Amino acid sequence: DDCNSIVNLCSSLESISNKLYPEDICEICDAKKVMKGLKDFLATNAFIKNNLYPSDIQPMEELIFLYNIRSKIVHGSLKTSELRILKNYIPKAIIFVGITLYILILNSYITKFDTKVIQKSK
Repeated sequence: DDCNSIVNLCSSLESISNKLYPEDICEICDAKKVMKGLKDFLATNAFIKNNLYPSDIQPMEELIFLYNIRSKIVHGSLKTSELRILKNYIPKAIIFVGITLYILILNSYITKFDTKVIQKSK
């Protein structure tokens, strides 16, 4: 269903981030550190390549929106009215996550997995 799709999209971002950049993982607070590391990395590397995202996607806003929905799903606070929004949001979320994963993997290849290297936008 749509709720599972949102959780799976977030999990795919976290999973790839964990594998590519394991030093961003905190052994004590795993998920929180992963999200912070992922957000910091994307802000300095992926999101500067805005020309890869469709014009209706603002990457950082999308990341925050996606994780807010995920949080509501996981903690059981998603309202029935918000379920209708999910149906229309899923295609946009898939595009956002797909492009972000592409940039994340491409950056890891280019920088030889060094998260400290900041990509230059073209």
